[in-house]
Amino acid sequence: MDSEHVGRYDEIRIMADMTEIRSEVIGVRASGGPPPPDLQAVFPDPIASVRVLTPGYSGHASDVWLVTTATERVVVRASRASTDTGDDGRYGPFWWGCRRLFGIDPGRLADLEPVNAALRALSTVPAPRVLRHGVVGGRPCAVVEYMPGRPVDSFTGAPQVLLADLGTALAHIHAGRLGHCGSPGRALRYPREEFPARLAATMREMIERFSSGDARMRSWADAAIVAAGRLRPPTGAALVMLDMDPTQFLAEGGRLTAIIDTEAYAAGPPEWDLVALEYVLDARGAATFARAYAAIAPLPGITAVRLPYRFLARLLEIQGAVDVEPWMAWPHVFD
Repeated sequence: MDSEHVGRYDEIRIMADMTEIRSEVIGVRASGGPPPPDLQAVFPDPIASVRVLTPGYSGHASDVWLVTTATERVVVRASRASTDTGDDGRYGPFWWGCRRLFGIDPGRLADLEPVNAALRALSTVPAPRVLRHGVVGGRPCAVVEYMPGRPVDSFTGAPQVLLADLGTALAHIHAGRLGHCGSPGRALRYPREEFPARLAATMREMIERFSSGDARMRSWADAAIVAAGRLRPPTGAALVMLDMDPTQFLAEGGRLTAIIDTEAYAAGPPEWDLVALEYVLDARGAATFARAYAAIAPLPGITAVRLPYRFLARLLEIQGAVDVEPWMAWPHVFD
């Protein structure tokens, strides 16, 4: 996720001891008040109840409600892009980088429909169906299917069958090869051959925009930009989750039941998902994931791309604005 995911990186080490605490802040909360006045506008029947769904961290792309009427129990996602775009009205590092390299935008909720439909067609773990679109408080919103389960707190210590579910699902998603990099829609599309140069340019711009005064970040940037420029073009592109994290998934009975936050899916190298997963899987979990993945398709190697992809992940702050040194030295659990 974006820059406000402060603390998640530290939780990688201690998440197993935090399950009870995290369970109080992730999932369903009573709203504590009436629904927004115009939420009714996207429902044909009177609203009976509204609950706030919160992922347990600030800075998420959408405000989310669980809404019940006499005929529906659904989730409403309203984009925060127009009101929470970072300091001085700008996008923060995560969405700025996503827009620059992949052309995806949290305010374009219409893109959820083709993304979720593609995930449902490919993945063994479904994404919710998009039922309709509307406007809430001047912000675009999507009404999506309610999915069973609770957000996954951590992949560390998770049931092995759940980690196998993850490996199987990602192998199937990655098998759905795309003919371009960029956005899943039509906002930005470019040939795979352009990806290394665009990656290097994006990292160069992000350093100047967000970390120009950080000497250690600049030192790593020099190495990562050189490495990016030497990369071969990706052998393929697929749907990849730019903000890969356990809390993007629901589980019930020890099995994954849904992929829920899909705003940050892009058309990119499948290796990205594995690089991001190294921060949230331990060695045992990674081995289980890899076996399940390899039963469907060969597991992509990430040795050649690890340095620039890890540095891009740090620039995007997918686990918070953490110290770059331990981030880049994080243990390798793949290859």
